[in-house]
Amino acid sequence: MTLYPDHTFDAEKDFVPIGLVNATAITLAGRPLLPPNNFDELLSWMIQPGQTIKVGHPGVGSFGHLVEVLIFQELGVKVTQVPYRGAGPALVDLLAGQVDLGPISAVVATPLVNSGKLKTYALISRNPFAGLPQLKTMTQLGYKKLNVDFWHMLLAPAGTAASDGRQAQRRAARRPC
Repeated sequence: MTLYPDHTFDAEKDFVPIGLVNATAITLAGRPLLPPNNFDELLSWMIQPGQTIKVGHPGVGSFGHLVEVLIFQELGVKVTQVPYRGAGPALVDLLAGQVDLGPISAVVATPLVNSGKLKTYALISRNPFAGLPQLKTMTQLGYKKLNVDFWHMLLAPAGTAASDGRQAQRRAARRPC
């Protein structure tokens, strides 16, 4: 709603939630030859004088873009944002070393980390990810403002009857998008 103020609907009033589809962890990932090997080393590397850091993301306004902005604001690090037309092209350029860092789904990152093709430094998630047990969440690293999850949910037009009679419960439990 804040990105596109001229729309024909009110996202909070015109829809009711059906349910959460998924919540997933995102990694702060780095190109395979990036010198740092852990988060503390990454932070030290990023604040070196004259450091130019290119960060790819899946597109302007995407979760990856917005969470990157939050991360680097919180870390106090200036970076060059590089927008792509989706997560796939951003990952390809990260693996090829065209950009230094990027937000990559933990599910996608796990086999790449395990094979040495990608480095990961932290989880952008409320909870640890079993596939990458060595990674801490940004909150565990001390960045409380970065306690965020990437999630999808199903919505229906307001007034849609619930098939199981729980429409009132769903409305009461509704969270703003």
